[in-house]
Amino acid sequence: MPFPQKLCQEEKDKQFTRFAEYLRTLEIKIPFAEALEQIPSYVKFMKDILSHKKDWRETQTVLLIEECSTIIQNSLLEKLKDLGSFMIPCTLGDACTRTALCDLGASIKLIPASLIKKLSLTDEVEPTRMCLQLADGSIKIPSRVVEDMIVRVGPFSFPTNFVVLDMER
Repeated sequence: MPFPQKLCQEEKDKQFTRFAEYLRTLEIKIPFAEALEQIPSYVKFMKDILSHKKDWRETQTVLLIEECSTIIQNSLLEKLKDLGSFMIPCTLGDACTRTALCDLGASIKLIPASLIKKLSLTDEVEPTRMCLQLADGSIKIPSRVVEDMIVRVGPFSFPTNFVVLDMER
């Protein structure tokens, strides 16, 4: 056991908590000194209270959520592999149901120009001035943006802006 004094301190803290609970409910019908003689293990705690080293009113039981409990107990769970990106089914506009690639690190949403033509949304695209550097280091210059396109994922609908990019399938 690397730190046995830590266990001793934890045991003393438990004893002090019990002692403080006894003090709250204690009704003495015998002389106080006689009560202390009958409970010799509590003499030190009483001295701590009387010398203001410990406050008997401050010990309370607090319920912790699981995350706090694991941090205090120093028993963090093993980190799982980062998913990075995943596929979800969604509906774009009124007609097209697709499986979309979601990237948790992406801050813009890309859509291929071929899909814009297929959805007949060419009238709704707005010109844009933007330069995108992709993960592989290449630079793409999209010329259009579709604003407030409705994307449905399950029962939820979101107005979303897409950057239209000429790309290969």
